[in-house]
Amino acid sequence: MPFDKDLLVLLLIVFIAIVWTIFQIKKWFNKSSIPLHEAKPPEGKAVAILKKHGYKVMAGKLIVPVHIKIDESPSELSSRVYIDYIVSKDQEDYIVLLAKHRHHVNWKAGSSVRDYFFHYSLMYDKIKGIIYVDLSNNTIKKITFEW
Repeated sequence: MPFDKDLLVLLLIVFIAIVWTIFQIKKWFNKSSIPLHEAKPPEGKAVAILKKHGYKVMAGKLIVPVHIKIDESPSELSSRVYIDYIVSKDQEDYIVLLAKHRHHVNWKAGSSVRDYFFHYSLMYDKIKGIIYVDLSNNTIKKITFEW
């Protein structure tokens, strides 16, 4: 009889491990996928600039809701992150941000670039980097982070 109890405990542990693994895989897949179906159709001058530089525009403006909890408080804060486009080049996906005249990036200070762009690189697992499009100069900058 002791053998049967040991086998039962072992089967229970294996079952729990399998269920936990399935939930972790589902959680990982949900984080890594970019919700392209929620994006608006791509349009505007930036589309032509991106195509000229060899990027395939996959989606237009995307609004990503962000829910914030502080100290296990029952109330929740809400915010949004705005993405102008999602593009692809050489089988790698990038988030595109358009330059805004009211916010200037100091390209010589790593902290300035990090503060403005780093959180975008963490949003989706499949994102290789950020493409920054300056419509006034018709230029783009590709920003990637390594850690």
